[in-house]
Amino acid sequence: NGNGSGSVNSSPAGITCTSGSCSTNFDYDPFAGVDLLAAASLGSVFGGWGGDCTGNGICNLSMSASRGVTATFISAPYARIGSVNCASLQDAYDKANNGDEIMLVEGVLDSQFSTLTANKNISVVITGGYNSTYSAVSTETIIHGLLQLRAGTVKMMKVKLRPGL
Repeated sequence: NGNGSGSVNSSPAGITCTSGSCSTNFDYDPFAGVDLLAAASLGSVFGGWGGDCTGNGICNLSMSASRGVTATFISAPYARIGSVNCASLQDAYDKANNGDEIMLVEGVLDSQFSTLTANKNISVVITGGYNSTYSAVSTETIIHGLLQLRAGTVKMMKVKLRPGL
């Protein structure tokens, strides 16, 4: 459910759901139950459970009857300045003030989201590798796009540049 994407798997194994609606006829032990684990895809955040589960942690179900559960995934922004979500690196730069940090989500950003023309007389830091909730830097961001520095200063950390496709 939601405008993001992700997957749901079970422990013990038997459920693997990567899109849309899925079900299983696996015979789970009604006394042991089953745990459902949600994993958001790159660019998405797990928003929580619905139906027979609530919250946003592991969903533990007693399997003494049929169960119906909904996992909600929400699209995460590609870039942020503080708590302000931005649709692209250019959008973030256009909103930036001198001294701001532009945060990029981890993974590979294609030219639609990562092309930048820096044309303001400001200094910004672009930090890549943020996880989808922007709570920590966990890896790096790879930018496929064109970066042009026409004015100001741009410092990049945890960012790899690859020419536009």
